[in-house]
Amino acid sequence: MSVIHIRAADAASALDEVARRFGADALIVSTSQKQGFVEVSVARDNAGPSVAPRTRIPESSAAMPDLPTRLVLLGPPGAGVTTLAARLAALHLRRKPLVAPHLVAPRPEILAPPSPLPGLARLLGLEVAAPLWPDARRVILRTPDPGQVQIVDLSGMGARGLEAARGLLTLPGAVCWLALPTGLHLQMQERLAPRFLPLAHAIVLTRADLCPPTLEDRALPQRFGLPIALLSQGTGLPDALHAPETRYAPPIPLKHKDALHAAAHLS
Repeated sequence: MSVIHIRAADAASALDEVARRFGADALIVSTSQKQGFVEVSVARDNAGPSVAPRTRIPESSAAMPDLPTRLVLLGPPGAGVTTLAARLAALHLRRKPLVAPHLVAPRPEILAPPSPLPGLARLLGLEVAAPLWPDARRVILRTPDPGQVQIVDLSGMGARGLEAARGLLTLPGAVCWLALPTGLHLQMQERLAPRFLPLAHAIVLTRADLCPPTLEDRALPQRFGLPIALLSQGTGLPDALHAPETRYAPPIPLKHKDALHAAAHLS
């Protein structure tokens, strides 16, 4: 087995060069930054490929996803969950201008700081429900109207957000998306994984305008078994959401995902 090193100005260029030279079966063993360049090390078996080939996702899968009936948004502090909620509401309005989304920003206590979501929602002509959930395990939400999307921003719940998400995910049609800012160090991604990923059905990469998706960001589906639903970047509301690049999506390792679910049950 030989290891070949590829250097490029940024992560996207490095990935494109790997795909061009070695195809979708290339095995990336390490990435690093050296002297302002991104260096990717690619392992090749001289006797032939020894790993399962990566799955090529059809181009049609790169379209913007449909929003679920109930969408629960989680994320670490600073991930931009509230901005994402407003952008998803704007996306829903663009698709269904006659059916307003139902925005919810719960609070754990009456003196909790107000959510910035109502200010963003006013730009769209929407109101935001701000129910008080002192007991995060007892969450009560009205059933969405036909064709309506219910978007729940849990960033104001603080440490009780995870517990509230568990309760919300027992409701019919509930789906959880995890907002993660691009450029997180690999160790930070590993630290967040046991807390958030067992509850999530997909990942939204946020703040991509500040830091273009890195190799570690693009490898999230491979490492944690969750698809990347959207990229959130730039200014504005509906025009700041983009479909992710899914040209070279590797297979999902089920063992890692099972370990994450086990960790969630122990927490």
